[in-house]
Amino acid sequence: KNRASLAIVLRCDKTGVFKTPVQREYDVRIPGVLRLDPLEEVGKIAEKFDFQMKKDVIHLWIMKTIAIRKQSGPQATFKEWSRDRYEDGDCGPGDSQICFLWFKAGKDAKVEEATRQLAHKYRTDPIKLMWVNVELSPQVLEAFNLEHSDASDFFVAFRPKRQRFKVHEGELNFAELDSFVDGVLSGGPMTSRLKQPRIEL
Repeated sequence: KNRASLAIVLRCDKTGVFKTPVQREYDVRIPGVLRLDPLEEVGKIAEKFDFQMKKDVIHLWIMKTIAIRKQSGPQATFKEWSRDRYEDGDCGPGDSQICFLWFKAGKDAKVEEATRQLAHKYRTDPIKLMWVNVELSPQVLEAFNLEHSDASDFFVAFRPKRQRFKVHEGELNFAELDSFVDGVLSGGPMTSRLKQPRIEL
């Protein structure tokens, strides 16, 4: 629990003639097991499982991978702020950690690279870095009083337990985002308050 996230992709075509969207992104043999790095771009494979497709062998490979990553120290993460994670407490009403949230309206390679750098730099700090697609969840913008803004993407510092937040003003590049995060961690005040205590994702 909380050591690895597992997912299964169903209805893959072994022949490769009628590939699913996921098969088109990850060009591998079916069946197959892959390890992905959440900070890397879609389609990039961190490691392939190249052994017998047996339960005990796969289990051993997974446990070995977890052990190696544990030895290497804290890992950088930048996860999707989903309903399940919110319900589990990530950046939810009872979370006392500072959350930094990227409200993204679409794919932006430059901002994605900047957030990867942030995640790596602050991987040992007691904060959470997460993103949410506001095209699929526009109600998030309403909760943070951003629904009438002309901007499409936002980077927000958020204290869930206090229901306070601060919106970054400026370019979404690493230097400016890094300065914003550092300022918040140094005690910069949260200048705004949520419209309602619960956020729908």
